Amino acid sequence: MARSRRDNDPKKSDAPSAARSVGPDPDTYAKRVQVELTPSELWTAKEAADYLRVSLSWIRHQTAAGLLPVVRFGAFVRYTPEQLAAYVRGEWRPKRG
Repeated sequence: MARSRRDNDPKKSDAPSAARSVGPDPDTYAKRVQVELTPSELWTAKEAADYLRVSLSWIRHQTAAGLLPVVRFGAFVRYTPEQLAAYVRGEWRPKRG
């Protein structure tokens, strides 16, 4: 019977290898990153526009320019009522630099 290349691989062994951890340990990560927001406290661009009584396009343009406080999750952008209220009161300034 012919053996396949995979069977001849010296790196491959039948013995179980030690489990490798891929990425951060969830327990350790949860302790380091404390998220105080719940999904109901995160608003979409439409909800932020309704709150500020401005157009959705204005929200999108200001967000793209970095002029509104946002919470980002990769490609997703959300807004918090607290940060938007601070923006309205003039307490929030965009980061320069």
